Amino acid sequence: GAGVNAIFTPSDAIFAPLAARQVVRARVADLDATANNSTLLVAEAYFTVQQARGELVGAEIATRHAEELARRAEKLAQGLVPPVEAVRARTEWARRKQVVHRAQENWQLASAELMRILRLDPAALIEPAEPPHLRVALIAADESIDALIPAGLRQRPELASQQALVEATLQRLRQER
Repeated sequence: GAGVNAIFTPSDAIFAPLAARQVVRARVADLDATANNSTLLVAEAYFTVQQARGELVGAEIATRHAEELARRAEKLAQGLVPPVEAVRARTEWARRKQVVHRAQENWQLASAELMRILRLDPAALIEPAEPPHLRVALIAADESIDALIPAGLRQRPELASQQALVEATLQRLRQER
């Protein structure tokens, strides 16, 4: 009669599950790497928004100072300062206003890019909750580069994925032997 035959060798029973576990470990590490890359992309875009907003605030402050300088230069006595100085101050004020407009455009552009990455409405303007002059320290200033490199390499999921695939290959080699 007809029947189902299955042939298992002891090496298949021992090494195949080990290799399969290593492949699963590699795929989990690949998933972690993808999540890390997405998080990095969003963080970089957010910091670009924060930087653009900080530049806008700085440009607005410089514009206010230029306006005050132009106002004071026009009020000075005619014989004290040549009229060209008042013109020069007004020109600087106009240049500073252009810088403010450019900074506003950069903020809107950075905001639209972040919204695109997040798959939200790019017409919305992101206003970070942090103050524009915020300084972010990602690592301690007293950390040495030599200490950070091994820590960074240990935390790389891409390397863990490749290591797991190598282990799976080694298990398959043992199985074949």
